[in-house]
Amino acid sequence: MKLSQHMRPSELKIRALFDDGEDRARLEEWIAGDDDHRRKHLNPDFFYAPNTLGLCFEDSWGPVFYVRVDPEAGSLVRVHIQFESGQTLRTARTLAMGFAVFLDRVRQTSAKKLVFDSVSGRLRSFCINRFGFHVIPGSDDLELEIG
Repeated sequence: MKLSQHMRPSELKIRALFDDGEDRARLEEWIAGDDDHRRKHLNPDFFYAPNTLGLCFEDSWGPVFYVRVDPEAGSLVRVHIQFESGQTLRTARTLAMGFAVFLDRVRQTSAKKLVFDSVSGRLRSFCINRFGFHVIPGSDDLELEIG
């Protein structure tokens, strides 16, 4: 069931991924609806990889998107996100609410830059305009200096 985009979530929760089947099943469904991630042969196991941090961002109705955080060479942190394509406004609201909390946690590490790649024009524009990300020329990557 799709939630109305006029409904407002009443809370934000960020939690670790559960390995109980529900998060995996939802990831599988959302990846199947994501042309880019499907082309890359992404699967739910990607979000449970060793030496990464898998998180779920939820509102009062449940999971809104999943994030995988990878420490990379130097002081770089790479973020991967999977959301349900039909929940644009709900995703944007949760991303806007959760980003400050997430960024605060990342700042507590030695990370100096946050990077993610996306071919979604809407997501890229949102992150550039709302959070101050910059395009890395010649790639699909966006970066944000945090140090």
